Amino acid sequence: LRKFLQLIYFLDRAKLTRLVDHDPCLFCVDAEIKSSRGMLLEFSRQVLSGEGDITRHLGYLGYTVTYEQSALQEIDYKVNNLATDLRDGIRLTRLVEILTGNWNLSSQLRMPIVSKAQKLHNVSVALKELTHHLKLPSGVTAHHIAEGHREKSLALLWAIIFHFKVNFMVNECELLEEVEYLKKLPCHPSHSSGCSARHSMGTDMFFQSTSLAMLLQWCRAVCRIYGVAVDNFTSSFSDGRVLCLLVHYYHPSLLPLEKISYETTFTQSVEKLAKEENCDNQWEEELGVLGHFTVTFSPTTGIDKQLQRLLKNEKSNFKMLSEAVKHLGGIPPLAVSADMMNTLPDEKVVIAYVAYLCNCLLVLRNETRAARILQTAWRQYISRKYSKSQKERMTKAAVVIQSHWKGFVARQHFLRTKQAAIFIKQKWLGKNSALQAKSIFLVQKQAAILIQARYKGYKARYQFRKMKSAAHKIQQVYSDWLARKTATEKKIYNAALKIWSWYKMIVQRREYVKFRNAVHFIQSRVTAKLLSKKEMILFQKKRSACIMIQSHIREWLTTRANAAITIQSTWKQFRLRKAFLILRKAAVKIQQNYRSFKKGKAVRKSFIEKKYACIVIQAAFRGYLTRRRHSAEQKAATCIQAVFRGHHSYYQYKRLKEATICMQSRWRAQSMMKLEREKFTLLKKVTILIQSHVRGYLARIAISKQQQSAVVIQRCYRRYLETRIRASTVIQAAYRGWVKRRQYQLTGNAASTIQAAFRSRRQYLTQLSAATTIQAALRGYIAKRQYLTQRLLEATLPGGSYST
Repeated sequence: LRKFLQLIYFLDRAKLTRLVDHDPCLFCVDAEIKSSRGMLLEFSRQVLSGEGDITRHLGYLGYTVTYEQSALQEIDYKVNNLATDLRDGIRLTRLVEILTGNWNLSSQLRMPIVSKAQKLHNVSVALKELTHHLKLPSGVTAHHIAEGHREKSLALLWAIIFHFKVNFMVNECELLEEVEYLKKLPCHPSHSSGCSARHSMGTDMFFQSTSLAMLLQWCRAVCRIYGVAVDNFTSSFSDGRVLCLLVHYYHPSLLPLEKISYETTFTQSVEKLAKEENCDNQWEEELGVLGHFTVTFSPTTGIDKQLQRLLKNEKSNFKMLSEAVKHLGGIPPLAVSADMMNTLPDEKVVIAYVAYLCNCLLVLRNETRAARILQTAWRQYISRKYSKSQKERMTKAAVVIQSHWKGFVARQHFLRTKQAAIFIKQKWLGKNSALQAKSIFLVQKQAAILIQARYKGYKARYQFRKMKSAAHKIQQVYSDWLARKTATEKKIYNAALKIWSWYKMIVQRREYVKFRNAVHFIQSRVTAKLLSKKEMILFQKKRSACIMIQSHIREWLTTRANAAITIQSTWKQFRLRKAFLILRKAAVKIQQNYRSFKKGKAVRKSFIEKKYACIVIQAAFRGYLTRRRHSAEQKAATCIQAVFRGHHSYYQYKRLKEATICMQSRWRAQSMMKLEREKFTLLKKVTILIQSHVRGYLARIAISKQQQSAVVIQRCYRRYLETRIRASTVIQAAYRGWVKRRQYQLTGNAASTIQAAFRSRRQYLTQLSAATTIQAALRGYIAKRQYLTQRLLEATLPGGSYST
């Protein structure tokens, strides 16, 4: 009961204080009760029948309700016909209240409307309030609106639209900033002169205001980029080109420039006017001819195909515009091709449409520019970070290359110094060995002469055979040496080829680690070559020593007279051969160094060319990656915007769906409440009837008991006269207490009945919502199970049919 009274009081206060701006009706139009006091009285009559006028009792506690729904609040403000629905002034006054926020105008209206005087009064109330906010069109009075004058009514409505909607949507500061920005952009080169000439022409608009002039300047600034002139809000917008260019400039993906048709009836008329001397007269004649289709044809020409093609282009422009505007949203479909093509469109319609389009595009322009600024800042940050890391890597690589090059140069210098020291040491040791060999030779010469003298004849044949075998052995050793030398040169050649292949592979690779491994490989090969040369020198020394020993032994063993001459010639030959080998070795080394220098120079030149080619390829590839990343980011931004708008639409649809479900549940609850209330009323009547019978039965029993008590009292009275006053007082007190207890018990039973009824309704609503939730879950489970069963059957029988 307390909550019910609180709800009535809250709704009454909310309506009196106008808690909701549009002030909806509190009671249904077809309801029998339309006041808060009537609701309380009806509730008291049906539930609290013993209380009487409950509002009088509640008034003592400060609980007063005064709201009563009037006939004016129950009017349907929907406008179906402009010629008749605005004549009474009620809907017009409601419109003025919504736009101005002055909700006291409805109280000045006269209802019901039975005469023209009341209509004039209501319309005058609305027009009087409008004069405080805008200048009414000339000639518009209350008589015109009340009499249903269509032109005056439309003029008034357009004035209201332009003052309260168009001027509100057009922000002059933003438009001025956008126009200044657009003027800095380059004009189309092939139409720059035509644009400036056309823009210099004046324009006479139906509504004169700075915001509309700025709106026209914005259209001119955008279309100037594409070489299209905009003179006014009528003929320049008749072919749809200007509207398409406005959408294309801010959203090229929605309306591509290639799909916009530039050949229209308006452009053909402009070209004809440029060829004539009288531009103004011929422009009017051309528009008259094209606007009323009065072009004459000969019987053989038939339909003008050129005109049909131009009209088809205009229709294509408006079709693409409508599809693009649907994606943008928030723009009413005012630009209809049937009303715009091949005629002078209504200036007011075009201005309203361009204002809506401007508002939408500038809002999206801010979002797009913010996204572009964020993308530019992010790309600059990434490029700076990448260039910094690239510079650090290149610096580290240069330091590593310089350190390895310096180490390589130092090692080369050390090797050359070491080879020079070895060469000097070898020369010095050779000179000392030559002196020692000369002294030994003199001693051996004397001994040989003595031995030759003694064994001259004895060992001739034996020495000849021995010399012959020795010659064969020397030839074999020499041939083996030549074979080993040829194999060594071949190995060196193969090693050089392998080094060259490795070097080319190293140049093509970018990683420094592989380049360093290749350098180590080259170093190992050079070291092996140096070691092989060193071993070759040792081998030559050993061979020369062996030859020298053999020659000395042969000289010692020979018995011929010319042994000394042979030994001398052999020694001279040995010295000359040794000097020749030294010179030959030096020449070979010089040739190798010169060839390696030329080859290194050629390789370096090839390496520099390949490096430059690689840099060019890398730059082109990085540019391709950057453009590809930019395209992907742009597509991602567009996709994000589309997803966000879809999510927003889905959210609105979801809210509408939830509101509809809530209204349905409330309506069903209301219907169920009415049914339960009828049942409760019937049950209450039956209960009251039973209670009346029970109370009559109890009353009769009580009367019988009272009669018996009276008999007992009389007997006691007769017996005890002295206690008469005391006994009567006790009986009266007991009787009055019994009566009070009985009244309290009846009041408690009635309150318990009311509380039980309210609690049963609350329990019913709780059980109803729980049952609804369980049914929805069960239906979802059954549907899911059927769907899984169907999927399982489809997976089991992919090509056949099955029956459920």
